[in-house]
Amino acid sequence: MIEGIGPLHPLSSPWDVAIFRTRDMDMSFHLDERNVPEKAIVLIFMAGTHQIWGYFPEGIIWWKFRKFEPLCCVALKGNGLEENRNNSYPQNAAFAQPSGLAMANDVLYIADSESSSIRKTSMIDGKVMHVVGGDRNPLNLFAFGDVDGKLFNAKLQHPLGVTYNDANNRLYVAESYNHKIKVIDTDSNNISTLKITSQNKTDLIFNGPAGLCLDTNGQNLLVSDTNNHAIHIIDVATLIAKPFVLDFSQIASTCQTEAPKCLSKKYDDHAIKTLALNLIKTISIHFSLRLSPELNFTKEAPQKWILKTVSQSLKIYPSYGTLLNGMCNLQVQATHHEFSCVNNELFTIEFSLNLCRSNCCLIKRISVSIKCGKTIEEHIPIHNVNIHINQSNINLL
Repeated sequence: MIEGIGPLHPLSSPWDVAIFRTRDMDMSFHLDERNVPEKAIVLIFMAGTHQIWGYFPEGIIWWKFRKFEPLCCVALKGNGLEENRNNSYPQNAAFAQPSGLAMANDVLYIADSESSSIRKTSMIDGKVMHVVGGDRNPLNLFAFGDVDGKLFNAKLQHPLGVTYNDANNRLYVAESYNHKIKVIDTDSNNISTLKITSQNKTDLIFNGPAGLCLDTNGQNLLVSDTNNHAIHIIDVATLIAKPFVLDFSQIASTCQTEAPKCLSKKYDDHAIKTLALNLIKTISIHFSLRLSPELNFTKEAPQKWILKTVSQSLKIYPSYGTLLNGMCNLQVQATHHEFSCVNNELFTIEFSLNLCRSNCCLIKRISVSIKCGKTIEEHIPIHNVNIHINQSNINLL
């Protein structure tokens, strides 16, 4: 097993995590084993190395009485080869881009995406076993399709998410490339497609569902319908879906309650900048966003921009992107020589910013409209628009 200190250990495309709890096998005498506290093991699906790893927040003696040091990160299952190989010895098994996992007591269910199969592994002895899909040949990673059935007779295509329902011993599967939600009877290893309808009784059409989970009662299935940009709540008894709608109307403040002051509650600031332009040739308009000293761009959060409106007589490239050091550049040119931009609004650009001040953060949207004040004779290739942002408003410089 390859292992290292967790905080220092590199990861390779982790796609999913789950928590497994077990008692320490330290062989100490206990009057009642049920009083031995359970310890958590974080299971990591390392899709890049086709393995299942374990992170141990606490030290524990587990799995053939091996001692795992606190904070260590260890490869538990999979030899690193990209195969659909089941084996009684976990280090001899092989996975193919494992992407989704679900705990069911002492069994871990696995969405093995590249082999288009669902597999499982025992957390007691480590044995890796087949459930549905894929092929008997562990080297065949092209046994995919859309066929309901049992064991190898069933065919799936790139499943991404799984979740287990303790209430009925069913495993729900997000079939991303078949655009379906399927369910597995874990007693018989038989998979079938769920016929899900919307509230108006029409069939619900998915587009690349990727993630799913059950509520605490096991009565509702939540599905992330990725390419439809939607989340559905599905009653598992009636299979009727309703949209999951976020409602922020009851939120009084976007700041944490312990924050001394909140950033501006105004999210949509708009300003107009008038430029003297000659659009016969291509020009560059450089936008530079600068924050007041108490504000910062949230680290590693996206700072995006997009063109919201563009005059039909203009060609602008690119139309969207991310800020680089608070800056973005547009290439603008008129589509015909007769175009007169005087007093015309040329385009509107919207910025979606993630800003922070101490422990108070928000998403702030601002927009700037560019107008043409007059047409100049000379060709100026570069025009600058400097935007200063503070807590309450924006200023153009």
